[in-house]
Amino acid sequence: MSDADILSYIYAFMKRLLPNLPIAEKLVLYFLFLGVMVIALIAPFTYFSSRKALLDRTFNQLTSVRVMRTQQLEAFFADRGREAELLARSPGIQEIFRYLQEPDNHSIESYQSLMSPEIIPNREYVSRILFAAMGNVTYCYDRESGDTLYTIPAVAHPPLPNGYGSVYQDYFNLGAGDPYLLVWARVDSLRSLALAVPSGSIDRILLENDPLSGLGYSGERYLVGNDSLMRSTSRFHQPSILRTMVRTPAVRAAFTSGQGSSIIPDYRNVMVLSSYNRVQTPGLDWVILAEIDLKETMQPVWQLRNSIIILSVLISLVMFILAFISARWITRPMRSLKEAASRIGEGHLEARVSMDGNDEISQLAESFNAMAIKLDTQQVELAKERTRQYELTLDGQETERKRLSRELHDGLGQTLIAL
Repeated sequence: MSDADILSYIYAFMKRLLPNLPIAEKLVLYFLFLGVMVIALIAPFTYFSSRKALLDRTFNQLTSVRVMRTQQLEAFFADRGREAELLARSPGIQEIFRYLQEPDNHSIESYQSLMSPEIIPNREYVSRILFAAMGNVTYCYDRESGDTLYTIPAVAHPPLPNGYGSVYQDYFNLGAGDPYLLVWARVDSLRSLALAVPSGSIDRILLENDPLSGLGYSGERYLVGNDSLMRSTSRFHQPSILRTMVRTPAVRAAFTSGQGSSIIPDYRNVMVLSSYNRVQTPGLDWVILAEIDLKETMQPVWQLRNSIIILSVLISLVMFILAFISARWITRPMRSLKEAASRIGEGHLEARVSMDGNDEISQLAESFNAMAIKLDTQQVELAKERTRQYELTLDGQETERKRLSRELHDGLGQTLIAL
């Protein structure tokens, strides 16, 4: 049933009901209906306006957080790229490559002597360094343990730019433990190196469990690759890198059209507000998303909705009481007029209506009193006229009786004289 049908039904019902109700009840219904209509118009407008304002503010906040973290992430990638480029062109790395190419069997101690802090910087965001020749990795240096690993999975780096430049390679598992992100730089036309960046370095930028960080208790920022697998640690699913599948509309939209925001079900099948965009880093086909649960976002609006409902009920009750009192006060002169009219109808022409004010009902009462006075005067005059008519009738009857008596007397005397 449409809204027009509902209004038509209400109108037809009121049209049949109102003619049979007293004026006081009609006034109560009018006032109450007017108040309910005002509430019915204002309450949804307030609710939906507040909801839109809150959603817009939350989307703006998510977009601001996403943009800020994207800038930090891209700056981090750029810094690691420059660091890899500088390291690839350093004389120490050239010496290490010459040493690695010697056919003799080298000991770990000899490698450790070459991997000095002056050559290999001690950075918490660089765990391993890969040395590659002819596009394939030949040696891997573990900075934490100081060992040079000979047995590693075969790693082929992506095409590198000629001359100065670096390229990122998506997460790769270098043995046991978490996967690593590789940033490659060219040493010369045949040799290159890569800095292995652990996932914890990116998590320090994106992962946040503090509810006061701007994303509340359910908000999170995370990365997704073009294979729909996570590239950062989830706030809710751990471990998640290259394990948690994220095939949400936001991820598809980000890969298709770039940045945007929408309300969608996330990888947990929970409705969230999502802001998304692609990460502009060479070699990484990723998107970044900032999301927060719709339920947490809408809590203030739902509280406002409940307050509006309670307030509407209270206002309706107060309006009903005021309408009832006002209707009784407005119809009291009418009831007085009705009682006075009934008394006049019963013959009590002395009935009057006393009323203060100068409104239409007071003017009607004055007209009624004037009518009652006129009726009373006419009634007195009519009574006097009836009395006078009665007296005239009695006088005529007496005169007629006298005439008849006289005629009878005279006629009888004449008859007696004749006899």
